[in-house]
Amino acid sequence: MQADLRRVSLGGEDLHDVTLVAAELREADLSGSNLTGADLRQAQLARCRFVGACLDRAVLTGVHAQRLSHAERKAVRESGMCTAAGDWLEDRPCLDWIRQRIGDLGEGGEGNSL
Repeated sequence: MQADLRRVSLGGEDLHDVTLVAAELREADLSGSNLTGADLRQAQLARCRFVGACLDRAVLTGVHAQRLSHAERKAVRESGMCTAAGDWLEDRPCLDWIRQRIGDLGEGGEGNSL
């Protein structure tokens, strides 16, 4: 049985190591949440907000990017976080990508670090 958490607001919550396999999370707000080590395999994440969420070691296998807009899918593919088919990679190089581009973020990019 899958959890139905549509439109739930869990912003800022500590959800580390939570198991939400195949959970229905459409339009959920997980902004600022700690999802370190969370298992989100095959979860439905359409229009889900993750602004400022920590997804370190989160498992996103089977989550598809097709539900994103064309521009969002392109940005995710270019970041190296998913395949051209829209499948999230098991071992995403996200932090390495951010570290390589940290100078491009913020005003002037000086003094930014990760």
